[in-house]
Amino acid sequence: MVKSYLAEEELRQYLLRAAKEDGIQRQAGLFVGQCSPQKDYIFHAACTPNLNMSENDPGVGEASLGKWQKKETEWVVGHARQLTRMLPGGLCVIGVFLLCASEMEEDVQGALRKMLFAVEHAVNANSLWKRGDDDVQERVAMHLCTKSKKSLTTLDRITVRSYDISDPKCNACPAEWKFQSLHASRGTELHCNLRVHLQIPCNRHCLSNINQDLKTGLRAWAHDVMAGVCLINGSYRSDDDLLTGAQVKPGRGKGKRSGAIDPLLVTLLLPPRREQVADGQKAVPWYDGALTLTGSLHCRAFVHCHKPCVGEALKALKRDIVSSLWTRCQLLMEDLLIDESGRRDVSLEQGLVMPRRVFVPTPHVEFCDYLFGDESLADVTSRVKELLDHPVSEEQLDVSTETLAVLADMEQEDKCTEPSCLPRSNFPPPKLSTYRRLVRNRGHLAALLTAILAMGLFLLFFME
Repeated sequence: MVKSYLAEEELRQYLLRAAKEDGIQRQAGLFVGQCSPQKDYIFHAACTPNLNMSENDPGVGEASLGKWQKKETEWVVGHARQLTRMLPGGLCVIGVFLLCASEMEEDVQGALRKMLFAVEHAVNANSLWKRGDDDVQERVAMHLCTKSKKSLTTLDRITVRSYDISDPKCNACPAEWKFQSLHASRGTELHCNLRVHLQIPCNRHCLSNINQDLKTGLRAWAHDVMAGVCLINGSYRSDDDLLTGAQVKPGRGKGKRSGAIDPLLVTLLLPPRREQVADGQKAVPWYDGALTLTGSLHCRAFVHCHKPCVGEALKALKRDIVSSLWTRCQLLMEDLLIDESGRRDVSLEQGLVMPRRVFVPTPHVEFCDYLFGDESLADVTSRVKELLDHPVSEEQLDVSTETLAVLADMEQEDKCTEPSCLPRSNFPPPKLSTYRRLVRNRGHLAALLTAILAMGLFLLFFME
């Protein structure tokens, strides 16, 4: 069966402009879209920044082409890692593309295959949730030959192949590629505000291990999120039901999607937390601190496929909840590791402010970025231009959504004084129970009991 890919019509002009850029002989990039069992949708394409082979590049020669392809794969993988952090639920890096003048089909497809599998391995290794058997496994690789002027006018020299990423030894399969306007088939949005309060054991004196401690602790929480029960607009819906009931509202403002569908509000009910010990685990690592994550998250999922089911939409939203918190933790730890090298003093005892989520609307889908307290909106627009290759103004950014979610949380719990300080992380000193104190100091306890016994025998001996 031939896999079908529907690409937004505007991507045709984007690929033509990238292929016609003066002095560029080779350019790689990523496709962003959504997978579905029937067909896949591609909404956005982004060239990998700072990675293009010019006519005067010494890597053009055949002897250096292998080194260039290795560098090319590393840069594309790094680009995919950063771009994945900017995707809401339901969207993913769906494939790679390569614009070059080479007509050697085997060499080009080999390079695309390496890039595609390297990207998927890097993205999955950094994720807290595992791909299920019901997830679509095919990804796309596209080659546009730029040698002929005719191909740059009509895009008639496009080679599209699909690969089953679950099988590293799979063969390339032909795929059907079609440009069309995706405005007519508008998608559905799901929004969710979630209160988070987690305590994760960690070593407070070793920042290099905190990232792994966080990942281990958040895996259990991610499992609870994926198993949680969701209410859509206050009502429970079966996973097999069709996702209906949304109403279309006219788009307003520059950069807003025309005819966008009114989002569905989702409430997530989590099961009570229970401490679980893996089978066969002999020793529990000792931690001298606990990282507390508390605050409110605003998460979104975008479902574009025809007649989506409730289960598919809620799975995309739950994955966005997990990815959003994990991304913030990663960004914060990366910032701490940089600061630990001497840029400025880092005080973990006073608490750390995590970045706030900022949404970036485009005519077709939404992206997001994360804003630290010492950053400006210009930093967000710069990252969007670099990673998404999409110009955006500061006025188009949606910076108030997560602040409103925090304010709503403050009305319920009058515990926070700064809306911009959530989510927070701090390292309170560990509190040991009486039993754990006795266990930890069992050597001193044994010595004390021995001394009391010796004193009793000494008094008994002299009394006789």
